[in-house]
Amino acid sequence: MWIILLDCSGSMADPFEATDFKFQGTIRRFAAAAKLEAAKKAVLFHLARLDEATEVVLFGFTSSP
Repeated sequence: MWIILLDCSGSMADPFEATDFKFQGTIRRFAAAAKLEAAKKAVLFHLARLDEATEVVLFGFTSSP
């Protein structure tokens, strides 16, 4: 089972900001102007890769899950 928490708060409408943050894990890039748009594309990408029998629970939240 996958449990997905999707932040839909106002700050997710903001564009990405450049940082010097170094991440050691896997990075997937999605063409998007705002963070929420990229998050939605990432969720759809991963859902498409799951077996159809996999249960998924998706929670969208604005201030607290």
